[in-house]
This record gives sequence, structure tokens and C-alpha cells, in this order.
Amino acid sequence: MTEPRHEDSPGSIAPARHDRKATATAAAGPQGVRIMGLHAEIYRASYNSPLCEYGTAKEVCIINAPGPFSPDAKHPPVVLESGYNGQHTAQIVRAVPCDNEGNVDRARGWCAGGSFVATSDSRFHDLCEKLTGQRFHGAVDLQDYDQFKEAR
Repeated sequence: MTEPRHEDSPGSIAPARHDRKATATAAAGPQGVRIMGLHAEIYRASYNSPLCEYGTAKEVCIINAPGPFSPDAKHPPVVLESGYNGQHTAQIVRAVPCDNEGNVDRARGWCAGGSFVATSDSRFHDLCEKLTGQRFHGAVDLQDYDQFKEAR
């Protein structure tokens, strides 16, 4: 059983890294280590807010899930992380935009914008289980809505 985490310190797992050298189309992490991940489809609400970071993308690359893919222009990087959404709620899993090394810009004010990510690949569900301690089959929130973008 995993221990509870609070919203201000969400749990996450480091991006999957492989020892192959980065190519021109692959995302390069520290010291040229190639970042690898898993593609997942984006399911969005009927509206598409201009404040959503990945508004035109159809898929993302989950870089902290083991997989054969690298993030690119058509598959922007996200990390899955877990946390609690209040005192009396169950632990949640969400996909949060990040850079190619898995760093999330917390100052951006990421929140749910009506989009979800999912894949039928069991590695996605294995990661959800690793983050929460419970097996999960379904979609998770894509936290790509930048609530502070209008203020900038």
C-alpha cells in the first residue's frame, strides 16, 4: 500500500530512460540519454479552450511509463502523477504536461480542462497501480488547462 500524498507534493515516477544515444527526432535527456515513453490518446470535451496547452494534439507521450516511443511534435510529453484531491477523496492519477526530461512547471497552474488520456496498453495500467496501489482501467485527467494564462 502506498502512503498518502498531498496535493502540494504530488507523487510521480521518473521518466523511463534508455541507454541509447538520442537521434535527431528523439527527445534527449541528461547526458544524451534517450527519453522513452508510451503513447496515449487524448479524449476531449466538445469544446476546445484556447487555454489548453495540447489543444491540437491527438496523442501524448507518457514519459514515466516504459515504452518504445519518444516525445515529439505530434506526441507532446506528459508525466502521470498521483495525489489527493481533498481530505475525503480517493487518491487520483492525472497526466501533467512537462518538458522532455519530465520536469513539470508548477507555476503554470495546471488543472483539468475537459480532456482525458488513455491507452489499452497494460503498461499504462501498471503505472497507475504503482502510483495508487490499486489496479485501474480507464482514462485519467489531462491537466493541460493553464488557469493563469489569461493573466499573463
